[in-house]
Amino acid sequence: MPQLDAERLTRLIAAFIDPARLRLEGVSVGPSGHRLGGFLLDPDAPRFTATGGQSGALTRASWFRREAFAMPPSGAPALAAVLHVADVGEDGEPDERLVGWVPAAQEEDLVAWLAALNGELVELLEARRDHTPERAEFHDAAEGPSLPGFLTPPTTPPGRPRLRLVEPPE
Repeated sequence: MPQLDAERLTRLIAAFIDPARLRLEGVSVGPSGHRLGGFLLDPDAPRFTATGGQSGALTRASWFRREAFAMPPSGAPALAAVLHVADVGEDGEPDERLVGWVPAAQEEDLVAWLAALNGELVELLEARRDHTPERAEFHDAAEGPSLPGFLTPPTTPPGRPRLRLVEPPE
């Protein structure tokens, strides 16, 4: 899903049959993870699951944010909770997901909820830091000198890149 600005959020909320079902009431924490509305952060890995079965991996580019918009059809000021999944999604645009919304008067609550989720996300990413794909670089290995048969390393199947772990940028 592309970046969610105020105009897109208004259209998206208007498309729901019952936008009230997207209204957020707070973060809950349980054995299945941290939940805000229909979104759930996995407690064991940097992954999310959303209402309707959407799910995906989260990376160091992922974070929760808020965006102001006009609640249709009244135009009342509201704030959306948005999960920024990736800077560039499959369509070449930022990948963002609507988590839910609150009336603008609840901004302080929303800020606290999103701060809690962002804190949990950072902990999940740090816990998995040594094993996450963003720490890997793919490269084509250059051909080296010929070696005797017993010293020849196993070959990588065609079409499969070699993997090298590297330190993440600071």
